[in-house]
Amino acid sequence: MTGVRSNWDGMAEQHAAIISVGPWRIDSATGRATSGDRELTLRPRDVGVLLALARHAGEVVSVDELISAAWHGAVVSNDALYFSISQLRKALDDADCANSIIETMPKRGYRLSSDAQITSAISVANTDSADRVATPHAIGARWYLGWNSYSLVTLAIVSVAVVWLLHGRLISGPVPAAQNSIAVMPFIDLSPEADHTYLSDGISEELLSRLARVPGLQVAARTSSFAFKDQVTDVVDIGRSLGVASIIEGSVRKDGNRVRIAVQLIDANTGFQIWSDTYDQQLGSVLVLQNEISRRIIDALEPTLNSGNTGQPLMATLTANPAAIEPYLMGLEQQRINSFTSLQSAAKYFASALIADPSFPQASVELAETNIDLIEIGASFDPALLQEAKSLAYQALAADPGSGEAYRIIAKAEMLSGDSSKSESLLRKALDLSPSNSAAMVDLAQIMAHAGDSAAARTYLQQALRIDPYGDTVLMKLGHLHWSEDRLDQARSSFERGALVHPQNPIFPMSLGLLQVLNLGELAGGLHNFLLAAELDPRDFEIAAYVAMSYLTLGMPDDARPWIDRAVSLGPRAATSLALESSWLAQQGDLAGAVRLSTSVLADPRYIYRGHKLLWEPHYLIGISGLIENGQAANAISLLQRNRVLRANKFFVTADQRAIDVDNDNEDKGSGQIRWLLSLANAQRALGRPAESVSTLELVEDNSADPVKNMRYRGVRKKLVEAEVRALQGERDTVLDLLEKVVEQGPVFNWQVQIGLNNAFADLRDSERFQDLLADMQASTALQRQRLPAMMHMSQTRPAVTHELLLE
Repeated sequence: MTGVRSNWDGMAEQHAAIISVGPWRIDSATGRATSGDRELTLRPRDVGVLLALARHAGEVVSVDELISAAWHGAVVSNDALYFSISQLRKALDDADCANSIIETMPKRGYRLSSDAQITSAISVANTDSADRVATPHAIGARWYLGWNSYSLVTLAIVSVAVVWLLHGRLISGPVPAAQNSIAVMPFIDLSPEADHTYLSDGISEELLSRLARVPGLQVAARTSSFAFKDQVTDVVDIGRSLGVASIIEGSVRKDGNRVRIAVQLIDANTGFQIWSDTYDQQLGSVLVLQNEISRRIIDALEPTLNSGNTGQPLMATLTANPAAIEPYLMGLEQQRINSFTSLQSAAKYFASALIADPSFPQASVELAETNIDLIEIGASFDPALLQEAKSLAYQALAADPGSGEAYRIIAKAEMLSGDSSKSESLLRKALDLSPSNSAAMVDLAQIMAHAGDSAAARTYLQQALRIDPYGDTVLMKLGHLHWSEDRLDQARSSFERGALVHPQNPIFPMSLGLLQVLNLGELAGGLHNFLLAAELDPRDFEIAAYVAMSYLTLGMPDDARPWIDRAVSLGPRAATSLALESSWLAQQGDLAGAVRLSTSVLADPRYIYRGHKLLWEPHYLIGISGLIENGQAANAISLLQRNRVLRANKFFVTADQRAIDVDNDNEDKGSGQIRWLLSLANAQRALGRPAESVSTLELVEDNSADPVKNMRYRGVRKKLVEAEVRALQGERDTVLDLLEKVVEQGPVFNWQVQIGLNNAFADLRDSERFQDLLADMQASTALQRQRLPAMMHMSQTRPAVTHELLLE
C-alpha cells in the first residue's frame, strides 16, 4: 500500500481505516466521508481526532489523550482540538437532530456515539521527516495553530505569499489557474463564545484589500471567497471554483484585548501547505504598526515588482484607535447582507468608527458606499446622503491617495447624478489602482450597457466573473444583462445561483420573483420568492409592495391588505405604496375612490417614484384612464405634464435641474417613459388630436424597441405594449390576436388593472373575444392559486458555481 504523507506539523502515522458513525462512512486514508448521496472531504487532522474517538466509542476521551493521539507530540494549544471537534460536528451532524455525534463531557473530554465502529485498520509507516509536507486541506475544516495578531498577519501573508507567487515558486504540475492568482478565505472565529465573526471576517477583508493593490497579482473578490464560509470543501475544489493557484486561510481568537491569529498559505493545485505563521499581540499595539507593516510589505515585493515605491505603504493605516476597529468590522458584517435593516445598521457602525477616529479612511469609504446603497435600494429618500457620500470618499482619498475603492465610490455618486462620462473616467482610475476590483468592472459594465454597448458590458462582466464567480453584484448584473437580451433561462439561472450562494441577500429572490411575474407567467413562484425576500428584509417597502401586488393579481385582496398596509407604513412617500391602495380600491368596486387617489398622487410633489415602474404604473392606468372615461381628457393631459415635471429625474435632483431636464428634447425618449407616453397618446386621441397621438405612439415604439433602456419590457410585457399601441390605432383584430398570445403564456401581473381597467381597451370591452380573454385570464389565475401551497414548501440545494460560469 502506498504510504500516506504525514501532516506538516508532525503527524507521525495515518491509518487506512473505515470509520462508521451514524449515517456516515469515513475513509481515513483519503478523508472521504459519504452518507447516501452526500459526500465531503475531511481534513487529515480531523480524521485523526475522529479515529482516536472511534477507538473508544461510547467512552469519554480526555483533551490531553486526544491531542496526544492526533498530534503525536506536536506542541499545540487546546484550541486546536476544539477547532477540530467543531469542524467534525459541522460536517457530520444532522442539522435536524438536536444531539451531536460527538458529545461534550464538561471538564472531562469528549465521547463519540457508541454505535461508531472501525474496520480495516492498517498502520502506515512514518514518512521520513525530510519528506514531510502538508497534506491536502479541507476549507470549512480550517487549519490553525495558536496566537496571532490582527495586523502582523498582513505583513507575513502579503510579504511571503505575494513574493512566492510572483516569483513563480509553484509546486510543479498542471496549473489550472493563473500562477499569480490568490484567494483570501474568511478566517474562522475561535473566540470562547464564537461571537467575534466580525473580527475574523475583518482580518480577511484587510488582507484582501492589501493584496488587491499589488500590480500583477489577481485576487479573488471577497464575495466569492466568502461564499465558502462555513462550508466543508476541499481546498483543491475551492481553487478550481475560484480559478486561483493559491489560498490563504486561518483562524482568529479574541480574548479581552488580546488577539490570536494563525495563518497559512496553501497551494490550491495540490492542497499542500507552503508557509504558515502564528502571532500573539495586544490588539491596540498591533494597530499602530500599520505604516511600518506596509513599508515592510513593499520592501518584500520590491525585488519582483520594481515599482519604485519603496517606503510607501500599500494602503493607509487602518486606524490607531482600538475603539474604532470593532464598529468598523461590525459595519462590514452588516453591509454584506445588503438589506434595508442591515445597511442602516452598517451606517451607524461606520459612523461610530469615524467618531472614534475621524481620520479612518476605510470607514469613510464604507460609510460612503453604504449611503449610496441606501439610496439605490430605496431604503432612504434623503438627498443629502449622496453629497455626504462624495465628501466622505474625497476625505478618504486625502488620507489614502491610492484608494481605488474611494475612486469607485465617487464614480457611483457621479453615475447616480447622471454624469456617466465622469463616472467612467473615475472607474478606470479605480482599476489602475486596484486591478482586481471586480466591483469597478461591474460598474463599468453598467455604464456600457446604458450606453447601448452590450458587447463592452459583456466583456467587463466576463472579467469580473473570473475574479468574482460567486459575487452577488456580478451575478445580479449578469442576470440583468441576460434579461435585457431576452435570454430568460440564463437570467433565471443567474438569479437562482445568487440566491443560493447569498441566502441572506433579499435582492436575488426579489429579482427572480420579478422575472417570474413579468415574463414567465409564474405568479405562484413569483409570490413565493417575494415572500422569501420579505422575510429576509422586513423593512423594504418595495418587497412588501411586490407581495401585495401578487396577492391582488391572484384575486386575493384580503391577503393583500396587510401587505399594502406594511408598504404604506414603510414607504409613506413612495408613489408605489399608494398605487397598491388604488388597485385594491378598484378591485373592491370603489373605482371612483381609486381614480381620486391616483390623480391626487400624480399631482402631488411629495411622492417619490422609486422602485420598479410596474408598481407605480397603476396610477396612470387608473387615474388617467378614469379621467378620460369621465370626459376629462384635457385635465388628463395637464396632469400628465405636471407629473412629468415631478418625476423628470432622480429624486435627489433639484427642482431647477428638473425644469431644465423637462426642456430637454430627449426627455420623452428616456427610460421609464413608456407608460407615461401611452397615457398621453390615449388622452390626445380622446381629445380629438389624432396627429399628436400618432407622433406620441411613435416614441412609444422607439422606447419599447430599445433593449437597454427598457429591459423589462420584454416577452409578455412587450406584447402588451404592442397591443395597447394597436388599440389606440384602432386595429381591433390585431389587438385581440396579441392579447390571446399573452393569455397563452399565463396570467399577467396586475392584469385586472393593466387589461381590465385600461381605457386603451375600452372599445373592446363589449367584444365576446375580449370577454373570453378575461375569462381565460381568470382561469389561469385560479390555477396559479392552486399551486401556492406547493410553492410555499419548496426546498433548494446549492448548485455548483465555478469560475467557468462565463457569459455564453
